[in-house]
Formats: sequence, C-alpha cells, structure tokens
Amino acid sequence: MNFRWSIIGLLTISCRNPSSLADKSAQYQQDTVFKTLCRSQRFRVDLNNDQIADTITIVSSVGDTVTFDTIHIAIAHFESHTFYTDTVHPWTTVDDWFLDSNRNVLPTNKLFLAREKFQSVLLLFGNLSAAGDRDNFSIIDIEGNTPKLVLNQNERHLFIETPVTLKDLDGNGRLDFLYRQIFEYNGKPDTLNGKIGTYSPYFVYTIDSNCVLNRSLTIHYNREHYVFAGFKYEESINVFYPNDGTQPRLWKQ
Repeated sequence: MNFRWSIIGLLTISCRNPSSLADKSAQYQQDTVFKTLCRSQRFRVDLNNDQIADTITIVSSVGDTVTFDTIHIAIAHFESHTFYTDTVHPWTTVDDWFLDSNRNVLPTNKLFLAREKFQSVLLLFGNLSAAGDRDNFSIIDIEGNTPKLVLNQNERHLFIETPVTLKDLDGNGRLDFLYRQIFEYNGKPDTLNGKIGTYSPYFVYTIDSNCVLNRSLTIHYNREHYVFAGFKYEESINVFYPNDGTQPRLWKQ
C-alpha cells in the first residue's frame, strides 16, 4: 500500500467519535500505530465560518518533529483534501518576525492562518537559509468549503524571502499577501543620515483561485510606503534608506 495513503486512511479512522468501549480500544490501537509511522499534529478551528470546528492535520512522514511534508484539511460535512511537498523541501515553523507582527488565528508556530468573512488562508513556510534562500513557501486558500493550493514558490520560481503580512490591504474583503526579497546596503558613505542599498520592492499577491501578482496594488503600496521603480529586484538601482524612519527614496548620484 502507498505509505501516504495509509497515513490518510489512519487519519480518517482516528477522527471518528468512538461510541463504545470497543470503539475506544480500537481507536487507541489505531492512534498508537499511526504515531509509530509518523509524527502528526492536529488543530481544530472553524475554517468556513459555519460555527463548526474543522480539522487541520500536519504530518511528517520521516518522523521529524520540526518539519512536515503533508497537510490534511477536513472541513466538517464536506470532502477532505490533502496536500504534499517533497521531503527535500518540507514545510517548517513560521518565521519569528512574521509572528511578531501578524496575528495568527491558530495557537502554533507550525503554520499561519488568517480569516475574512468568506475566506480562510493558510501560509506554509519553508526553511530560510543563512544565505537568504528559502526551501519552500506555499499558500492554501479555503473558499466555498474547498481548500486549494493556490501558490507554490518553487513552481512559480519566486523568491519569497521576507514575508511581511497577510491582510486585506485595499478593503475589498479579500486577503492579500505581501512580501519582498532580502536586500543589502552597499556600504557607500554617502551621508550620515541614512544608508544606500539595493532596490527591493514589495510584492502584493491577492489570494484567490489564481493568486497572481496584483500589479496595481503593488504599485500603490510601494509608492505609499517605499518607492516604485519596477516589478523586479534590481541591484543596479540605488535606494536611500533614512535613519529617521521616513520613507525611502531613489538615490541618484
């Protein structure tokens, strides 16, 4: 039997409510077998605003307590969905700085959940290396009682190095994901009032079934909070970053 399907089978069985002592004994045995096969963690939360708790289960098929490669989402009274990543690029804990500045609906650092009235969105983080390379990053959108993997960093060839926030940026009731790439200051002693560094714009992805770059919102956000000089990270463009916290600006020598 395929290992992953055997895991999900056990998950499905163990989620049933035991109605007798025999059922409880059988469930205990099934849970014990399951725990010997892999590491798992389960979360109960309402994902579709029907006041009924749904279930999110994350699984490490290699027995790792930090990373996981399977997420199983069971919305009560609807079809369950399972999503995988390879064990070479597993998901892991949410970046500390992201949790410090964003409210997670779930009491965990394993995954991040935000909700709007008609939408729930899960962010799954991959490991970020010392060099600034992230192994993996995924977004699951839950609408109409159906979870869907709408963004995978590796498939899109994106560089989601510094996630910033997940919230409704334009007030239309739909969540937007904001991130940027890691940048460096170039060390030029041009002024004592700030530093000169690489142009690294913010990117806004509106979370829907397509989840593509929202170009107009990206331009608006960068003009309001940063500078806008195109949709690409560009080392040849210099930006002045003031020390006093005021808005950065393009630097022309």
